[in-house]
Amino acid sequence: MSKFKEKVLSEISFAMVDDAPDLQKLYDKVAAIDEHPELNDNQKIVLDILKDIQNKWPHFHPSTTIGMMVEMQNEFYEELSKDQELEVLTAFARWGLEQEEAE
Repeated sequence: MSKFKEKVLSEISFAMVDDAPDLQKLYDKVAAIDEHPELNDNQKIVLDILKDIQNKWPHFHPSTTIGMMVEMQNEFYEELSKDQELEVLTAFARWGLEQEEAE
């Protein structure tokens, strides 16, 4: 869970009282938000390749990992639309941040 989502849920929890059904509904909606939008199969393949590169060479900066993907002229990567590429890069960034937090 992102730090922002944790903070929002914490603030809502703090403000909730027994007779506050609107706050409870808001809390439930925020808690149910999917922070990782569903990627299509092609995007998942590209994300997995990015993760594999980063895991193989953990000292690489993410931009280097992305550059390697571009240089590979990977057919899955080349088929991404601009929006799909941004979604993959967002997922890759989230994954990278989660890895850093886990260490």
